[in-house]
Amino acid sequence: MAPDDGAPVPSTPAVDPTTVSTDQGAPSADSAAEGRRHDPWQVLSTTLGMSGEEIRAALRAGQSINDLAIARGIDPAVVSDALTQPFDSRLDALVTEGRLTQEQADQVKARLDAFVAYLTSIQLTPEAAAQPAA
Repeated sequence: MAPDDGAPVPSTPAVDPTTVSTDQGAPSADSAAEGRRHDPWQVLSTTLGMSGEEIRAALRAGQSINDLAIARGIDPAVVSDALTQPFDSRLDALVTEGRLTQEQADQVKARLDAFVAYLTSIQLTPEAAAQPAA
């Protein structure tokens, strides 16, 4: 708590995150909106040629996304690439804009690739599959 010595206390102005200057590396409102447009269920549905409900039912039955791809004659790498491509493109744009270094973008891409590899390979346990959809 600041001492009450009678000196004026400078106020901190409220910051609207949609108006933060992009020259300081903060995400702009446009980049935040772009990230929200990426719907992984739609990507999976399009790439696998299955409805979202068909995919969810197969996952509940114990199949992984990679299992679904292989069963449909699709290389699992094609599915992973489809899921990561929008993010890779955005990271490349941030490097071009000078808001990220190539090294930073490569680190994020490596983490994203590892995360997608994990998500596409996991199989639900019977207990997890029995949980109602959120």
